[in-house]
Amino acid sequence: METLISEQEVTLELIKKIGVNFRKSSKSRLKVATIQVKVETLNEYWTKFRTTHFSIVQIATSEKKLKHKYFAIDMFGIGEEEYINTKSDMLEKIEELSEKAPELLEKNITHNQTQEVKLPKINIPQFSGNYHDWSTFRDLYTSLIHNNHSLSKVQKLHYLKSSITDEADQLLRQIQITERNYDVAWETLNNRYNNRRIIVQTILNRLFNQRKLSQSTAKGIKDLLDTTVECLNSLKNNDVETTNWDIIVIHLIVNKLDDESHKQWEEDVGELPIDILPTFEKFMKFLETRFRVYEMMSTTSVNVSRERNPSKTKSFITTNNTQHCPFCRQDHRLSACTEFAKLDVNKRIEHVQNARLCFNCLSPSHSAYYLEEV
Repeated sequence: METLISEQEVTLELIKKIGVNFRKSSKSRLKVATIQVKVETLNEYWTKFRTTHFSIVQIATSEKKLKHKYFAIDMFGIGEEEYINTKSDMLEKIEELSEKAPELLEKNITHNQTQEVKLPKINIPQFSGNYHDWSTFRDLYTSLIHNNHSLSKVQKLHYLKSSITDEADQLLRQIQITERNYDVAWETLNNRYNNRRIIVQTILNRLFNQRKLSQSTAKGIKDLLDTTVECLNSLKNNDVETTNWDIIVIHLIVNKLDDESHKQWEEDVGELPIDILPTFEKFMKFLETRFRVYEMMSTTSVNVSRERNPSKTKSFITTNNTQHCPFCRQDHRLSACTEFAKLDVNKRIEHVQNARLCFNCLSPSHSAYYLEEV
């Protein structure tokens, strides 16, 4: 998000610079064609500014929207005001210079009206009527379209109807695109979907009803982690306090893990003092380490197989496992070693080869035998 905000700052300075340069330009050097080019450039900067703002709003949490400087100073509002003032001054100057050429003025006005109809070029995520998606859609639409004073209500209704599908689209299908129907359409959607109790219940159902993993895979663990974090953030965005939920969420998600991952977690937290409860942050790091190790193992197995015989498929047979880490000498498996996970891929492969570990499960107590298919 910080990268996008930095881009916004640069674009805002470009918008301001056009206004400053225009206002200090010599009147004798100002020509209609020159100003029109400046207007087109200003429109390009403004389109980029709006699009980047859309991306920032999409990824910002409720907490950041309240505390981050970008929202506190209303940088979007500053940019919008600068754009409107500068463009207004330019159009007034074009009108002044065109008094003796009515046909040129008419062409310019028509050109700019056409541009206004096309602006802003915004891609709003489609809302189908899923309560879980309503909060995100509402916040983005309100920020980019509903509160945009440069758009007419007809244009806003066009954006609204083009951004909904399925059930939500059916709800507004009979509403014609006219100036007076916009408020009715927006109120209709809010009355149907802005139900905080149902939204929170939908998020909780998604959190609690995640599928239990039957085996450890990078994708399975990653999906479990990502869905959990997304649901917690959605609850926070709906003003549900989850600060003290750590132990509850951990208990819930641990029971969604496969048996091997569950066992590894219990071994990991077993090292904590008996009066200390694990935090959700620690649990997230555990899951991240798990799926990264599996990703590394998958890559390593494929590379070793190709090096030995690129024309034949390899399979592995493993024997017993061990719980003694051959890297840091602590009482856990190498697959759960946070120090080992910090190494880059090449160094991890080198360690596995030098220690004569199993490329399949990283165990030091046996080798992985390669069976060539006949």
